[in-house]
Amino acid sequence: MRNLLLFIAFLLQVALFSCKDPQKNIYEGCCGTEPVTDSIPMTLTIWDPSGILVDSQVVARVYIPNILIPDSSGADNSYFITCGTYVDRIVSAKYFDASGDLLFERGEYLSCDVNNSWHGEKSGGGYYYGVFDYQIVVRFDNGETKTYSGRACSYKCGEDGFPKEKLPECAFPRQHDGNGGFDPNIYSLECF
Repeated sequence: MRNLLLFIAFLLQVALFSCKDPQKNIYEGCCGTEPVTDSIPMTLTIWDPSGILVDSQVVARVYIPNILIPDSSGADNSYFITCGTYVDRIVSAKYFDASGDLLFERGEYLSCDVNNSWHGEKSGGGYYYGVFDYQIVVRFDNGETKTYSGRACSYKCGEDGFPKEKLPECAFPRQHDGNGGFDPNIYSLECF
């Protein structure tokens, strides 16, 4: 009976392994998901110009791109940035490869902070290329937090296999409008 169970387990492993396509393009699914552009109305207590404490209705905004180009020598698209208005800080950011293994993790840094944003590195060194998942926790100025999870792509300039027909769906880090939004009119295609 034990040998039969071992044999069945072996067959299941073979079946699962054979279902994986070893020739699968690492860029399959790139720019297939929407970038994050979120708007959250909130009330903040702020001081008016005469020094009076008032409640004010504001709209917090968050932008998270869906592609980065880590090998672009420090250019604006070489980091995966989370930007926003009325965002106190990024509480935590985690990035995972296509297999679910942790690539990078960072906690407690300011929104739009290029130095603390992920630059596409693998935990063991070198750059990661292909589809990746992220989980980013944002704390807003009113103290509330929100978790953003999604899928994005890390592209190596000049490498074959990127679905260039998907470029209109790509939202690059450089296309942050400065106010927590996405501006598709900002030129961003430095290596396509």
